[in-house]
Amino acid sequence: MVLMERWMDNTHTFRLPFGEMMITSVDFVAIAGLPFGGRSIVFDDQLRTQDRQGLRESLQAAIGMEPTISDKKVRYESIISHYKVMPQDRVVEMDMDVVAQAFLFYLLSTTLFINHGNDADLVLLPPLQDLDMTMQYN
Repeated sequence: MVLMERWMDNTHTFRLPFGEMMITSVDFVAIAGLPFGGRSIVFDDQLRTQDRQGLRESLQAAIGMEPTISDKKVRYESIISHYKVMPQDRVVEMDMDVVAQAFLFYLLSTTLFINHGNDADLVLLPPLQDLDMTMQYN
């Protein structure tokens, strides 16, 4: 709790009595127990080059729905609201890889790659296409 009070959002550092301090990747590994290493994620922007119909079809195949698209970006609220209102038995019948890809796409868009437009960048989707490969990413 004490560290939360000292976190500075504008500099992404902790302001401590002896000065500012940031968390390094080594600190993160020690605290979280999640090591760094493995393959780097290559962001592929091929979805950005598709026409609107091709983009809708690709998204339907990847995340099991056609979310709201605005300027080649996906409104991530449309993803979570789609799955929230979907009957549970319908979700169970779906391919679990598709549901997992939709969830990970939403999760990455709302945590690590958040922006002020409340939309998800399409480059996040291709690395999620093969869920077995995600365990090898850095």
